[in-house]
Amino acid sequence: MRASVGVVQPDPNREAFLLILESLPILGNRFSDIKRLGPSGGTGQFSLMFSARDAVTRRKVALKVFHPGQSDAYRRACFRREQELLQRYMGKPDVIQMVSPGAEHHESVQTNTGIPISFAFHYYALELAELDLGALLATDVLDHEDRLLVFRVACRAVQRLHTDRVAHRDIKPPNFLQMRDRSLKVSDLGTARDMRSSVPALVQDYGMLWPGDVRYTPPEMFAGLFGEKPSLGFGADFYALGATLFEMFAGVGLFAQVFDRSFVEDLLAAMQNVRPGQRQAVYDAFVSELAAGHPLPDISRVNPDCPACIRDRLNELYRDLCALDYRRRLTSFTVVFRRVQAALLCYRNERRQRQRLDRRRHQRIQRLMATGGLRQ
Repeated sequence: MRASVGVVQPDPNREAFLLILESLPILGNRFSDIKRLGPSGGTGQFSLMFSARDAVTRRKVALKVFHPGQSDAYRRACFRREQELLQRYMGKPDVIQMVSPGAEHHESVQTNTGIPISFAFHYYALELAELDLGALLATDVLDHEDRLLVFRVACRAVQRLHTDRVAHRDIKPPNFLQMRDRSLKVSDLGTARDMRSSVPALVQDYGMLWPGDVRYTPPEMFAGLFGEKPSLGFGADFYALGATLFEMFAGVGLFAQVFDRSFVEDLLAAMQNVRPGQRQAVYDAFVSELAAGHPLPDISRVNPDCPACIRDRLNELYRDLCALDYRRRLTSFTVVFRRVQAALLCYRNERRQRQRLDRRRHQRIQRLMATGGLRQ
């Protein structure tokens, strides 16, 4: 699971699997011109990502393929779960759309021993995005109003999941995709948890580890509380949205600004010997002290270019979303949307005032020039 703080080992077979699929003239009698997305076919350790030409829709699509060399039961379950969730959200806005359901391709590979080995490539097709939010932020083309609007859409997408009792559990900028029409959609639902599902979770096989990215994970998840109270996953999504908001306006990730490198290991070590069923009570006894010892930074201290007119509102919003004490965390989308709207109004009002001052200054200069009071 991706919350592991260890070093990811290089995958010696990944390139071979990428080349196998890229060499296919057609896949499933439907997909051609198969090319990896990025140098390594995506960044997921357990999946391979490609673009392809779809003969049915006559458009380019994304192919998500489960890594044939992986035998991890949790990740196989994630791959199946994402397909099920995507089918549920077919035709609904704000969520990445499935183009074709899951299928399977078998390919035999000749080995040095002369004995062929057959690999199964499980895959499904998705809308092809232009880029993800992380890459979009790196281009620095979004002004401050654009960032507020994008964040509002990201919150709306997560709200759509939560209304359906689905916790995403891996919210971060790369998992929001900008489509061809410039709309923003939430993606990567493999780690999502349907709280209404009767299917038992697999977390008991993975101890204390959380399925999300460590940089956007709240401390209670490293303390193993999700095993005792899965619904805390909704609060974890709010925390990750707050960390995303901080990153959008500070220009750097929140985690490194608050915690040192040993924080996760120390918390895991402190909680791993606590018996299941007692972790929440033990954690609740010291979480206030933990929060007091790790103050959340001021965005403007990290990025002095953050507009003063919205600085305080942004700090208040992200800090409430990222409250380290999960009991005090903001978990109301109604409140979030109201505060984002207030920040938008402040920014737009400030911009209008600045534009009026600029026009008056220009008109004054023109009058002085016309009367000879100012030489050209």
